Amino acid sequence: MPNQQQPSANPTIEWAPYTLKDGIDESDLIQAANDVETQFLKQQPGYLQRQLLKGKDNQWVDLVFWQSEQAAAQAGRSFMQSPFCLKYFGMMQEMNDPNAAPPAHYQVIKHWNLTN
Repeated sequence: MPNQQQPSANPTIEWAPYTLKDGIDESDLIQAANDVETQFLKQQPGYLQRQLLKGKDNQWVDLVFWQSEQAAAQAGRSFMQSPFCLKYFGMMQEMNDPNAAPPAHYQVIKHWNLTN
């Protein structure tokens, strides 16, 4: 029964920056990100939405919206069991760096619409 809970008034945002490994084609990354979306995230309770952001110099951010910190933490405990997640994470330089910072979670306090 994933995604059947009522949306939280203050969702949690997961900020997961990474650097794309050299030699990884952007279209392959986007396909792997799509597979994570459809084959893993959409099955997780409390998952709301996700955005993939691209910066300069192979810098990327996965921005994932969760109903709660607990939902984000539960999914975080499951992702290493998903072959789709493992393939996606294998495209990131940070996966080989034991000192890399883990994804960070933030609670939404105030939201302004893009159209206002």
